[in-house]
Amino acid sequence: MSIRNLLAGCALALAAATAFAAPAADMPPPPPMLAPGREPMPPFLRGITLTEEQRDKVFEIMHAQIPSLRTREKELRQSREGLIKLSLSGEFDDLKAKALADAGARAMAEVVLTRARLDHKVYRLLTAEQRKQLESPRPHDAERCGEPRTR
Repeated sequence: MSIRNLLAGCALALAAATAFAAPAADMPPPPPMLAPGREPMPPFLRGITLTEEQRDKVFEIMHAQIPSLRTREKELRQSREGLIKLSLSGEFDDLKAKALADAGARAMAEVVLTRARLDHKVYRLLTAEQRKQLESPRPHDAERCGEPRTR
């Protein structure tokens, strides 16, 4: 009887630990360029060997935009949370919902546009050979998609 209780207790503890360890469903993981503890680098540079000078310049470019990206991502999260709260409340208001959705769309557009600008600035730092590497299929592309990339 005590072993059964011990096993049941372990199962409950494991279930509770798993539930608390899992990230919140409404909070996406940070983008690779902003992952904590790592240099901010655009994901497309994975597998490209940069010189120390290039790494420093990429860091400067990315670091300068982090506050702006963080602000926009907070605005996006707030609009999503506001929409969820409004949709689960007793009094849904179309005008408020539209305003929240529009604010979220503007924030998302700014995030996407900022990232595209950053990617272009970084791309301009690359040598002709490094740019050629970007155009050819790379092993991590196949792993991510399950098949080789074709252009």
